Amino acid sequence: MLPAILLAPGRLRLIGLVSLGLIGWAHPARVESAGGFDDPIATVNQFRAALQDGNPAHVLAPLASDVLIYEAGEQQASRDEYAAHHLKADIAFLATVYVDVLGQTGHVDGNTAWVTTRSRLVSREADPRPPATVAETIVLRRVAANWQIVHVHWSSSSAGDAP
Repeated sequence: MLPAILLAPGRLRLIGLVSLGLIGWAHPARVESAGGFDDPIATVNQFRAALQDGNPAHVLAPLASDVLIYEAGEQQASRDEYAAHHLKADIAFLATVYVDVLGQTGHVDGNTAWVTTRSRLVSREADPRPPATVAETIVLRRVAANWQIVHVHWSSSSAGDAP
């Protein structure tokens, strides 16, 4: 029970505003930058947009040379390996689906950040594939004023998969 002094008109509203302010302060802001890779979530969103747009140079730009990518049980251990072996397939696949971001959050701890995103993929054409839910975890490292992607982990399940 709150003391009567705190329940006085105007005081409760102030307590609520202060509480909301503290909640906002405790969680990282999700502010997208206008350009560049100066915000972790913006960096991840620009990376995803480049994949969806089919632009290999823009896909590779935020990746560290030693990026480690896990996808469907496979591993690419560098930007060059990803470019040579899996990038084209990812671009081709994303051209066939609509991507609906279900949720995204991020956290910064010094020069390290991570962003998690859940998306739903639905086929663009009459396709027997059921919609899929994708969980994405991306770890970033701050280099000077920019964020580089150092690890990507994608996993998915289709609507037909058992829980």
